[in-house]
Amino acid sequence: MNVREIRAHLRRELAGTGVDPADADLMAAEIATNAILHTASGRPGGRVWLTVIVSPERARIEITDQGGTPKEPQIPHSASLNGRGLLIVQELADRWGWTRDASGRTTVWFELPRTGETPPRNSRTSI
Repeated sequence: MNVREIRAHLRRELAGTGVDPADADLMAAEIATNAILHTASGRPGGRVWLTVIVSPERARIEITDQGGTPKEPQIPHSASLNGRGLLIVQELADRWGWTRDASGRTTVWFELPRTGETPPRNSRTSI
């Protein structure tokens, strides 16, 4: 499992969209790292799915883990040295949230505005 691969793929998908690649990269890395640290995605053979949806107004990035944890994604209430990834997402994204499906897989998503001319498109990759 390699967060570097997720970041590289995301940058390719967002090229020409007008989305700030640095912000998208940082948020995706934080979410993917959480998935690898806290779910079955970090075990041998584990996967993380990256979905990029580009509409005329915005890009939505979704990262789905393999499940295996009852904990819900949350922003810590105290000034902890750890667990600030979702705080970064909250501050940089236009919108963000999460869902969990019946199999226990959690998807954390965020949206950013776009200004580029690239037409809308969708992609989903398992990394």
